[in-house]
Amino acid sequence: MTFDDTILCRQRELSLKAEAYGTPLLPEGMVLMEIKCSGGIPLWMVHALSEAHIYKTSFSKYGMAYESLIFPHLQRRYANAYKPVYANTVKII
Repeated sequence: MTFDDTILCRQRELSLKAEAYGTPLLPEGMVLMEIKCSGGIPLWMVHALSEAHIYKTSFSKYGMAYESLIFPHLQRRYANAYKPVYANTVKII
């Protein structure tokens, strides 16, 4: 079982030798709990998690980085590229 409250994303200085910095992917105060088991989760743990209203879900660090950082940038970039261009109009009186 691991807890991670500092999941960061960056698009520059991708070397593993660089210090850890970047844009946080989790909202302030949120913690990701990961449970890995070689089989099923023990029944006692299932009961403890259920009592705390903690249920299985999926989370992708890469998917979250794409969704929150890269995709909005692409949307803005291409939204401006496909705006129709109108010729100047002249009103005749």
